[in-house]
Amino acid sequence: TSRAIAAENLRIHTMDSASLSAAVTAEIERQQAAINYDELSLDELKVVVASLVERLELAKAALTSKMDTPKLVAAKVEGTFSDLPWGSPVDAEMVRSYLEKNMQERIMVIDGAMG
Repeated sequence: TSRAIAAENLRIHTMDSASLSAAVTAEIERQQAAINYDELSLDELKVVVASLVERLELAKAALTSKMDTPKLVAAKVEGTFSDLPWGSPVDAEMVRSYLEKNMQERIMVIDGAMG
């Protein structure tokens, strides 16, 4: 009957939560793909940028949590060690002599990162 057809057309269809979530996500992605940033006002752009920054921070945090590896700690070395060749307290002239002697005898790599 026409009444049954009309009632069927008016019936509200329900979705399970997973289907609803997927539909909402698809619609948000569709809308975001169609954004023309040049047409947005300054206030709208500020809202969009804030949202994108927040999403980026969440993505970076998720990436970091997946990349975390256990921290390596060097084993403590104990024992007795010979004195440094330039004495203690440090004698500048002894350091200079040591470096000059070694640079003349062999190739030496000097790392200035420690100052």
